[in-house]
Amino acid sequence: MNFIKKLTKITGISAFLIITQLSASFTLGEQSIYELDPYVVVATRTPLSPLRVSPSIAYIGSEEMVLWQDSSLVDVLERQAGINLKVNGSIGSVSSMFIRGTNSDNSAIFLDGRRLNAAFSGQYDLESLSLNNIDSVQLMKGGSTVNYGSSGIGGVVDLRTKPILGKEIEKFSLEYETGSNNFDRGMITGHVASDNFAVSFARSKLSTDNERENDYYENNSSLARLDFRITENLSSELIIQSIDNKKGVPGAETSPSLYNHSHSENLLISPGLRFAKDNISAHVFYSKSEYFYDYDYSFFGSLYNSRSEIETDELSLQVDYNITDTSLLTVGGLYHQDELIRLGSYRAELEQFGVFTQLLSKMSDSFELRSGVRYDDFSNFKNALTGNVEAIYDVSSKDLILFGKVATSYAPPTAQDLAFDENLGADNSLVNTQLNPEKGTSYELGIRYRPSGSKKQWSLVLFRNEIDDLIQYVGHPALYLGPGAFDYAYPSDTYNVKSASIKGVEFSFDYSINETLGFILNYTYLDAVGEDYIAVLNDFDEFTLPYRPQHLIQLTANYQPTDKIRVGLSALRQIDRQRDNYQDYNTDIDDFLVVNLVADLELTESLSVFGRIDNLFDKSYALTYDYPALGRSVYFGARKNF
Repeated sequence: MNFIKKLTKITGISAFLIITQLSASFTLGEQSIYELDPYVVVATRTPLSPLRVSPSIAYIGSEEMVLWQDSSLVDVLERQAGINLKVNGSIGSVSSMFIRGTNSDNSAIFLDGRRLNAAFSGQYDLESLSLNNIDSVQLMKGGSTVNYGSSGIGGVVDLRTKPILGKEIEKFSLEYETGSNNFDRGMITGHVASDNFAVSFARSKLSTDNERENDYYENNSSLARLDFRITENLSSELIIQSIDNKKGVPGAETSPSLYNHSHSENLLISPGLRFAKDNISAHVFYSKSEYFYDYDYSFFGSLYNSRSEIETDELSLQVDYNITDTSLLTVGGLYHQDELIRLGSYRAELEQFGVFTQLLSKMSDSFELRSGVRYDDFSNFKNALTGNVEAIYDVSSKDLILFGKVATSYAPPTAQDLAFDENLGADNSLVNTQLNPEKGTSYELGIRYRPSGSKKQWSLVLFRNEIDDLIQYVGHPALYLGPGAFDYAYPSDTYNVKSASIKGVEFSFDYSINETLGFILNYTYLDAVGEDYIAVLNDFDEFTLPYRPQHLIQLTANYQPTDKIRVGLSALRQIDRQRDNYQDYNTDIDDFLVVNLVADLELTESLSVFGRIDNLFDKSYALTYDYPALGRSVYFGARKNF
């Protein structure tokens, strides 16, 4: 079915579903659905005050992103407690996100609730996700399957645009930045809104040579949002995102490549409807996304090409109903379809239908209980039933809030897992090794101290995640078949065989020393143990998971001597980490400390200049072994508002 026909059909279904819900006669109070920006949405898929979310939820607003001069999602994540990044080198390199030690493909990334396509490996292109037109980055750590479905073992990152419908806004801005290694970045943004119409957009282009040969990077990104008020209670929305990425792939430092290049494109188009009246609100959207990845590489002097595509259609519905002033019931469902293509080797279509319900209840002024359950039906895997329970207790006399949560979750096989599922045993015999979703059970206990008006606040979270049926690609020892054209066979397959046990502590301390100076210190202790295949044993053994530092320290300090000047210093320290070795035991790699400096000067009400120094002390370090990060890099820019 072509795209226009499919869009017409799905939009018709969406309209039918929303109209069905509108026929209910419930009432939702006076709060408008258009005023969601001060609230955290990622915690429960419903807007909550920041005071009602656990320390496992992080909200990073636009002001903070401007202060730290964040231009990509990677920039934001590297400051968050419990988040560790594995970056294969410099700007634009492949990046993996480990939330509380879980695998990169165990977490999902969303844009205004729309799931973004992961690559064929199940790993999101974090490095390509710019912050164009993004008002906040909202992060949920821990089991999140009940509300968000697939890949919910580690957590969820939701990029949120700012709904401006109903406001009188007309503003535009231009931004340009240049710096080391022929770095250039330009961006234009615009926001226009009135009572019945709103449009916001941003377009950016970034290019840099980085430091190594064949390490260039080019990124072109656009994000637009269009809102239209149809009636007093009903509005439409349209979100369009486009990303085009080109990257030289220099390889490891000990085995560099001058010929490898990659090109990826990502397109998302998503129309939706929002409704709110009295005690009921509803949101329905259709999302169409296409991901394309093309990789040219050399092997023993010959050039080859690998190409993969993922095309996704998703229809999502959520209805919120205020049963009483203190109880909110949420029900929702989705239909999700993926078409996976690796040219010349693999093609598949996967379908998923999921439904969930959630109840938020304030049992008293001090005690709140949240619970949910979800069922997902897959076309190619076993079905999944998951649930969660969370309790929040406010000890107002002590300025403390206590949290506890238990959740079950899952992550289905990635496209790459499926493509390598050969159904072969170690003896090259045919065996049924159908892959099924990985399963996780997570536990959290937390405490937050946040007195009103105090200069100090802190939080502490104890977490544990038990993961079973982790998928592992296993290449077995060669089998001798006898003399002939093919003397040996090399059996291999993917299996649900691994397990992992991850536990740790997150501590965050926020202290405003005075009106001009403050800092935030994050510390994460992680004990992440899993299984992997060891060739010399021809079996699995247990050891520390790679690239999960046992001690992760993140410090940010900001100084604002006047209303016109802001200075920020950030530091990242990783201690006790290991790298993986294919089918062998992990080995230790060096600890490191890297420090960055940022500054911003407001020249006039509409013009500001800014600059930053990354890796201030020019340290030699690598987030991924043998893929060095950039040395000291200096950048300058200017921003003009109209």
